[in-house]
Amino acid sequence: MVKLEIQERDGFLIMEDFPENCIFNKVKTGCGATTIALTNDENYIIAVPTTELVINKCYPPKEEVTDSSRRKSY
Repeated sequence: MVKLEIQERDGFLIMEDFPENCIFNKVKTGCGATTIALTNDENYIIAVPTTELVINKCYPPKEEVTDSSRRKSY
């Protein structure tokens, strides 16, 4: 297994994408990893323990969306 050098600033990821064929175990919440997966042009499998987490990411309250054009539609 090859370790990925995480690119972050002030606790937030500054990467545009993840490497191909990687498993990313996101331990820290609020760092932007899920947003990277949802807002780029690649397809990802995101495993979460509840459907509520998926709904909150795909359909956030309107006041929290700063750039709705970057959201993927499903």
